[in-house]
Amino acid sequence: MKLLIIIGPTATGKTDLAIHLAQKYHGEIVSADSRHVYQGMDIGTGKDIDEKSKLKTPCLSGRQENSKLQKNKKFSIGYRSKEGIPIWLVDIVPPDYQFNLGEYFKIAQQIIKDIWERKKLPIVVGGTGLYIKALLKPLTLIAIPPDADLRKQLNKLSLDELAGKLKKINPQKWNQMNFSDRHNPRRIVRAIEITKSTKKSFSYTPFSNWLLIYLTALNNYLYLKIDRRVDERLSKGIIREIENLFKKGYHFNLPSFSATPYHLFKPYFEDGKDEETLKNIISEWKNTEHRLARKQAVWFKKMIRDFPPEKILISDIGNRGYQRQIEERINKWYTEN
Repeated sequence: MKLLIIIGPTATGKTDLAIHLAQKYHGEIVSADSRHVYQGMDIGTGKDIDEKSKLKTPCLSGRQENSKLQKNKKFSIGYRSKEGIPIWLVDIVPPDYQFNLGEYFKIAQQIIKDIWERKKLPIVVGGTGLYIKALLKPLTLIAIPPDADLRKQLNKLSLDELAGKLKKINPQKWNQMNFSDRHNPRRIVRAIEITKSTKKSFSYTPFSNWLLIYLTALNNYLYLKIDRRVDERLSKGIIREIENLFKKGYHFNLPSFSATPYHLFKPYFEDGKDEETLKNIISEWKNTEHRLARKQAVWFKKMIRDFPPEKILISDIGNRGYQRQIEERINKWYTEN
């Protein structure tokens, strides 16, 4: 079972490359972008999917856990298409839902396995490094989302009571905790939460036959691409998109609105849509995306050091022929047993 992963800073052309490769290798795309999960936030997050492409929500091989998620009215697990290629894990939840890493981890696994069962190549694409790392090098705690009911019960207990509870159910974890951990109720609560959850059924089969393509670029080259993309999103109607979100009852205080560029537009709406304010927002939007690209590059460079070098291909999109180099490497990997 093969898994192709394409990562890189914003505006490096990950999705376009993935579409091309999916067409060539009979693949489907699995998004790894924490901003793309929100419904109705297409332009600002750069999904770059035609708005006429509606979400399709087929059953995923009858998996019991997926059935539970799909019964949750907040979840819409499916795909939208671009150039005939399904893109999964976009439009999962409404903007007022706090989607978390544990949920991504579980759903992405199910989708990847479903793609395999249909004899296709899953291509994970995105700029959220933690999502990628969770799939390739999972930690137990990554797969366990917060348990609101349990936390409500535990928050009523004193520090000594919490410590006693953890010592009883997981003495090994207690012994591993340092002085600071043992005097931090939040960390003890999380340790209890993880202990209780891991006693329930949870299975994970590590992905082994994977290849990761890391797209990179010189900063100045990337900044030009980012600036052009910001201008395109303005012309596509980012302001109208925000207004439509307001009409549905969503607002700037939601965690989803902390994503760039949504929170940047708050002064514009508060100042009566002043043109000078808009100019400043556009400038800040571009600068914020520049900073994001730098942060992503630092994260990815650090992350790939933890993986076998033979599983990684670093490709500079500013180099002529970079796509041919990528295809040659993928073709060799893809045709291997």
